[in-house]
Amino acid sequence: MVVIGKMDENLKDLIKIPSDLLPREEFKSMNSIDKERYIYKTLKKILELNQNGVMISTVVKATGFSHATIWHHLEKMTATRESYKLNYGAAQVYFANGKMVHHLKKSDVTIKDKSYSFYLVDNNFGRFVYIQEKKTDRLGTVNICGGLLIPSDGVDELIQSLKMIKTEKVI
Repeated sequence: MVVIGKMDENLKDLIKIPSDLLPREEFKSMNSIDKERYIYKTLKKILELNQNGVMISTVVKATGFSHATIWHHLEKMTATRESYKLNYGAAQVYFANGKMVHHLKKSDVTIKDKSYSFYLVDNNFGRFVYIQEKKTDRLGTVNICGGLLIPSDGVDELIQSLKMIKTEKVI
């Protein structure tokens, strides 16, 4: 069920949406934190369902979320490398960055108050190591703070550079 209203029949060929979208009234009754989480999870599912990418205007029409809300969440996902966007002239198309749910490999490490997840993923441009920085807030919620996408064939060079920086004398 679409969050706000009924999805236009013409959109069915343009975008796949999750089947578990909430009715408008149920969504409106949520507190603001739950709404933010719901929108984020919904957009993440939409990106995963649409491997050829989505445009904000299409997501607005399909879900009823505002343009500003969708833009904000997709830009945050892009900044943390959970998604990427390509510009085709004036059009911006957003894509899921690999399949984090079905990643090829995963490893985690905690350093002081932050944790890092390392994923081996494939996307339209090849194989990458995705490093995701996470921090747990005072309520125990894990938040993604940032991300880095490195071509998998460049990992050894990156590690060598990090070791060199660590051992070099500071001037």
